Amino acid sequence: MEVKSLYDCIVKAKNNDKESMLALCQKFEPLLKKYCWLLSYEDAYNDLMETFLHTIMKIPIEKKQFYEDKYILSYIKTSIYHEFIRYKQKAGRI
Repeated sequence: MEVKSLYDCIVKAKNNDKESMLALCQKFEPLLKKYCWLLSYEDAYNDLMETFLHTIMKIPIEKKQFYEDKYILSYIKTSIYHEFIRYKQKAGRI
């Protein structure tokens, strides 16, 4: 699959293109694994993957700033980090 930008991949994923969603999951897998390791509970990866999928669907791609990859990357990273904190607090580890 040849996608020119992260923006194009997000647009296709939001239109239920499974191949684009899979490409996004593979691209952000290291970030998810990092937080999964820090959470260190059994279903952490599944929880973070679910959060990631919801985040992809919530990205406001209609805003002009999200045409650039750096804003999309920042949005996803920040969203995953905030969910990591929430999961950590829920587990009583902070």
